[in-house]
Amino acid sequence: MNDITFRFRARLLLFLMTLLILTKSTFATDIASTALFGEETRKLDLTPHIEILVDPDHSLDLEDVSDLEKPYAFKPVSEIGNSFGFSKAVYWVRFSLEVSESSTDTLLLEFKYPLLDDVTLFIPDGKGSFSIRKTGDALPFSMREIKYRNYLFELPPHAGERRDYYMRLESEGSIQIPLSLWRSGPFLEHVDNANFVLGGYYGMMMLLILTALMAFVKIRDRLFIYYAFYLFSFVLFQLSLNGLSYQYLWPDSPLITSRATAALIGLVVLGGLLFSGSFLQIWTRRYFYIRGLFFMLMGSAVIAMFISLFGDYAFAVKMATISGLLLPPLVLIAAILSWRSGYRPARYLLAAWGIFLIGIFIAGLLYLGFLPSTFTTTYSMQIGSTFEVLLLGYAMLARINSLRDEKEQAVVNANKYLHQLNEELESLVDERTKELREKNRQLQIDQAKQLRLAQQSQMIQQIHDSVITTDLKGKIISWNAGSKRLLGYTAGEMIGRDITDIYLEEDYESLKKNIDILMKTGSNHTNIRLVKKSKDVLFAELSLSILRDEENEPVGMIGYAQDITQRVHAEEKVKEQEEIMIAQSRHAAMGEMIGMIAHQWRQPLTVISMGANNILLGVELQDIDDDALKRRAQKIIDQTQHLSKTIDDFRNFFRPDKELEEVRLEDVMKEAEKIIGKNLKNHQITLAIKSDSTQKLKTYSRELLQVYINLLKNAKEAFTDDIREDARIDVIISDDDDHIITTVCDNAGGIDEAIMSKIFDPYFSTKDKQVGTGLGLYMSKTIIEKHLHGVLEVYNTTTQDKSSAEHHGGACFKISLPILQSP
Repeated sequence: MNDITFRFRARLLLFLMTLLILTKSTFATDIASTALFGEETRKLDLTPHIEILVDPDHSLDLEDVSDLEKPYAFKPVSEIGNSFGFSKAVYWVRFSLEVSESSTDTLLLEFKYPLLDDVTLFIPDGKGSFSIRKTGDALPFSMREIKYRNYLFELPPHAGERRDYYMRLESEGSIQIPLSLWRSGPFLEHVDNANFVLGGYYGMMMLLILTALMAFVKIRDRLFIYYAFYLFSFVLFQLSLNGLSYQYLWPDSPLITSRATAALIGLVVLGGLLFSGSFLQIWTRRYFYIRGLFFMLMGSAVIAMFISLFGDYAFAVKMATISGLLLPPLVLIAAILSWRSGYRPARYLLAAWGIFLIGIFIAGLLYLGFLPSTFTTTYSMQIGSTFEVLLLGYAMLARINSLRDEKEQAVVNANKYLHQLNEELESLVDERTKELREKNRQLQIDQAKQLRLAQQSQMIQQIHDSVITTDLKGKIISWNAGSKRLLGYTAGEMIGRDITDIYLEEDYESLKKNIDILMKTGSNHTNIRLVKKSKDVLFAELSLSILRDEENEPVGMIGYAQDITQRVHAEEKVKEQEEIMIAQSRHAAMGEMIGMIAHQWRQPLTVISMGANNILLGVELQDIDDDALKRRAQKIIDQTQHLSKTIDDFRNFFRPDKELEEVRLEDVMKEAEKIIGKNLKNHQITLAIKSDSTQKLKTYSRELLQVYINLLKNAKEAFTDDIREDARIDVIISDDDDHIITTVCDNAGGIDEAIMSKIFDPYFSTKDKQVGTGLGLYMSKTIIEKHLHGVLEVYNTTTQDKSSAEHHGGACFKISLPILQSP
């Protein structure tokens, strides 16, 4: 064991030293030189050419750092590095760029670390001034100049000219400064390749997550849920590191982006510990100390997540990073202990986390500022995790095989212990015998209570109606003869069953509400549906009460049910007849509307026909010029539009009401005038509408429109037997306290008092059967009083009535609709 540990540490140290040598060579120069972007250059790494100035007090601005007379201590990246860990200072970056004179392509500046809060680029214009571009994860993603997961800026062309660029960087998290300059074409190729690689990586991770979930469904081992949770948290963490989560998941939530990384690190630590602990069987007492370390690190991860979301993020991200650094070593120690104890699948987990340890350790050193930002250090976690998840898959297979072996061994052990259990059975029987004697004594006490309940039950049996009692959980404890007559079940069939067995499934929620009311008030009365033994459904009137014991404590429920099926069916039949009448009324109205449409279409169709014939005649006689042709064609168009408007007016009448509308009654009446007004004019009847109402009403406007048309049509028909030159219909709409009043009055002589009480009866009509159905006024009263909760009444007027001075006596229909009560 000591030799293995020594060799592992030696190889890790050698790897880190090699990595440091390689990364150090990246910044070998001591003086930042001017970056030359030549004609053949596709991509230029600007990192060796940048200079960095640390501003711990946040006291400098662009004018200060760009003032050549006040040179500030910019240091080359080879001296100061480009990774600074967690710092509250502001970092100024300067680099000089010279572009080849022959270069005409668009140049893109890429800042490859997408987790900075505030990034400001100062772009020189060559005349001593600068333009400012701001970005960072503290701003919404939509404000970025170029919508890309990394920070990307388009630089203005300055071929053959050297210019100095400045950047200001500030963040609560880790500070890294990787800069590259691209031509637009190669950059698009790079994006395609990077998206392909990342897509493959995340696709593989999601496939493993789905595989783990499917394995859980099949095997029912919680380990697969922990494995899927760990992979999912790690995918979210990688999406945050790559800037993809901000681009696609929450682009309009910079607060989530700025705090998500530390929280996701804690989530990864929590998922990794749950999975590893379950896989290695750490939760047993054998690993007391290592289990304690697992719980401590899990607690640290949860605290870091909480602080990152609601507290000091700078402290939280440090705490989360340290937790992430401690995760692989702790898992490796647990894997080694588990392997030494004889658990063979632990070796695969040891290998997987050993590889991942290297990647996450390098990433942790990068975020803490101990390593510079290079390709190797930036993507070390993804590289390590790829190998890790593949090896973890082998580890899961090995564990399944191990569990199968353990199951077979368990069967052998079970047979071994079976004989021992049989020997112990006799002593157990003696103990149970003593318990039965005690229970027998208690049973005698209970029998006395049962006797009292039996007496009560005998009384209940004498009641003719259905009486059912249950305990507080709804189990039936008594069922009288009336219940058998009502539902068909015998007491033997129902006692012990749940009360819901005689309810329709869709009424369970209603039953629950009734029982809640019963428990609060002590009684309840309602109508319900019950299912008979024959599967028929009946309607019953139910009264519920609470059963109480000697100490007034609730012990059950009792219900009295009476069959009301015939009454309900009678009410439904009345409702069906009413719906038939409504349909008949609609059909009659439709026929009348079609007649009105035909009447209003005759004149426009005649004009259209004559115009078309005139055009054809003019063409045959060659006696028509362009102006005349245009005038006649325009007249045809005008008449066609009139026909279309007529159709719209009538179609609105047949549009069904689906929901309440807030309308003015004057507007509804004017819509009725559009439909029937032409017909009234043809019969030389004047329609006058006057509205003093200022209120709006929430109602079913289509149904009210039907009533208005019925009343206007009824008034029109009152003049057919007595044609007069001053025939008129007056409509007055006014407000009266909490009602809106509509009166429709004519001067056709009124209604015979002998039939006044019958005019709202169905199928009653004073007109010929071919003219009227007798449903118009009946349906009008039904709509107003049942659907709209108003009142419709009729009375005759005389010439002496002050309210009808313009009339010679006639009939008035008055509609009162409540303002505050919606239908």
